[in-house]
Amino acid sequence: MRIIFTKTKTTKITLEEAIKHAKEKSKELGKCACGCEHQQLAEWLEELKSFKDKFWGAGRANKKDFTEKDADPKELSMGINVEKEHTTDPEIAKRISLDHLAEGDSKYYTHLKEMEERYT
Repeated sequence: MRIIFTKTKTTKITLEEAIKHAKEKSKELGKCACGCEHQQLAEWLEELKSFKDKFWGAGRANKKDFTEKDADPKELSMGINVEKEHTTDPEIAKRISLDHLAEGDSKYYTHLKEMEERYT
């Protein structure tokens, strides 16, 4: 999500809405510098969307159709907390956790904690 600031309020919009907005502004503003900047922004946002779509379509959990329903809630919660060291986005942390849990060790994060305690 991206935040758009206006004089009256703050509105959160989706990536798709941001792309649409940037394209509309580009068309409205024409060939001036601001119009060209909006066109460039739209292109960058489309590239970001492409990377995001590829990311969400990849991973062991997705390939094995392993979802939150398949994971032990305690392990998933532990995993999200552990994976937050790599990202500030809780959805990405959950995705990474599901990928690890889909590898076949349903107690992945319990075992990781035990190993860290043993060697630290």
